[in-house]
Amino acid sequence: MEIKIGDSESLKAIMSEAILRSLDDATRERLIKEAIAHLIAPQKDAYGYLKRPSPLEEAYKAAVESYARRTAHEMLESDETVKAQVKAVLHEAMERAFVTHREATVQRVADALATGLWKRDE
Repeated sequence: MEIKIGDSESLKAIMSEAILRSLDDATRERLIKEAIAHLIAPQKDAYGYLKRPSPLEEAYKAAVESYARRTAHEMLESDETVKAQVKAVLHEAMERAFVTHREATVQRVADALATGLWKRDE
């Protein structure tokens, strides 16, 4: 095994292995059970209120979002049918915003610009 000084993943693996080997069976079992309990338990704040989902749920959600993002990107890059559909939807949206509902769009853009300018001067 080649270990590089800056290779923190290798060091983590070595440290984990060393710690696990140094534990007796009962302690190792308790450690593993507590680690699993931590992974599946929702995280709570100091008052016992739900702070966020469990680390396992967060990891799953991040993996699903990453997969969906990659898949959508691949579809937009390679599938001509999807490209055409997206182009048509965007064209229709722009048509509605700047032709069909022109006055409302102009008013919203003007309001947003005025708000941005007003907040910038504060």
